[in-house]
Parts: sequence; structure tokens; C-alpha cells
Amino acid sequence: MSRRGVLVSLVALVLPGAGCLATKPYVRTEVQRSDARTQQQLQTVDGRLDAIEHELGAEKTRLGTLDADVHQIRVVVQETAKQADQAMELAVKAATMAEGAARDAPPPKTPEPVAGAPVTLVVHFGFAQWQLDNPARLALLKAVKRLRENPALMVKLVGHADNVGSPSQNVQLSQRRADEVRRFLIESGIKRNRIEALAIGETRPVASNRSPTGRDQNRRVAITLLSPAK
Repeated sequence: MSRRGVLVSLVALVLPGAGCLATKPYVRTEVQRSDARTQQQLQTVDGRLDAIEHELGAEKTRLGTLDADVHQIRVVVQETAKQADQAMELAVKAATMAEGAARDAPPPKTPEPVAGAPVTLVVHFGFAQWQLDNPARLALLKAVKRLRENPALMVKLVGHADNVGSPSQNVQLSQRRADEVRRFLIESGIKRNRIEALAIGETRPVASNRSPTGRDQNRRVAITLLSPAK
């Protein structure tokens, strides 16, 4: 029996028992109203199902895009790791080759002194100091002895400094050091016109100024004994 037949039978049974007279139009109207409500509910459910299916489709699409992105990232990471391994391998090979070349290379030849070449000695100074200490005085006495034995020799003094402080301050400090050496030579009997004194500050370091040892080496005066130009 159909749903409409069941409803009609129920109405026919209930209404007489209640003392009411149910006409066919009334029953038909009630059945139509019930059908309309049911149809509306079904449409609402269908609409919700469609929305859920649409959301599921969008989520599947998003997950597919994420999977593609993850795959691409994995490919890039693997390629980068491969390139890094290759670069490390090349660096190790280069270092090994360089070490082997340095080990197999012949020792450097010590240059032989050239006759008539300038003779240079160096005296060092403490930090921000220009006064001569005892080791510096002893070294200068060797130069004084050579100058006394060779009256034709000239003396060139070049004062230097480390890079602590401003460049202008370091030029002044290197000048004081050169002047102090010149004063010592003059007091030791060397004529002033045989001495040339220059100051170049921090511009020509012989060692790195990044370490205390290097800065100690850069605080100096270079003394060069020169033969007069012919």
C-alpha cells in the first residue's frame, strides 16, 4: 500500500472515533500538505549533501595541490643535498691536491746577498710609545758602528704604527718614533745631513693588525743604510 493510502486509512479510522466527519477534500488537503513538507525536508537534505560533496571535492583538490608542493620541495631538497655533496667532494679533492703539491714542492731557495745592497734593521716600540728601550739601543749601536766605518753611507728612517687609533694620530706617532731614532744617531756622532726620516703611520704593515703579535711587529722604525747615488 502507498504512503498516501496509509494516511487515508489512518484518517478514516481516527476521525470517526473522535466524533468528527472527515471529507475526502480535507483528507486530500492534509495529505498534500504532508507531502509538501516531506518534499521540502528532502530538498533541504539534498542541498546539504550537495554542499558537503562540494566541500569534499575542494578539500581533495587542496590536498592534491599540497601533495604536489611537498613532492616538489622534496625534489629540490634532494637536488640541493646532492649538489652540496658534490661541492664537498670537490673541495676535499682540491685540498688533497694542494697538500700533495705543497709536500712535493722543492724548498724555497734562500736568496744570496747582493753586493752593495741596502742594509736594513728594525727597532720596535711598545703600544703608543716612541721611547727607545735597551734592545732598540743595542740594535742602533750596530748601525752607528757601520756608519762610522763607512762615512759615505746615508741613513733612511721610516716610522710605522699599528692601526689602533686614527690614521692621523698614527702618522704623528710614527713620526715621533723616527725622530727618536734620528736623535739617538745624532747623539752617537752621525751627522744630521746623513739622515732622512719619514713617517707613514699604519699604511705599510708587515703583519696582521688583528692579533697583538702582529701589532707588535708593526710598531717599528726601519733603518736602511744606503750608498750615495753615483
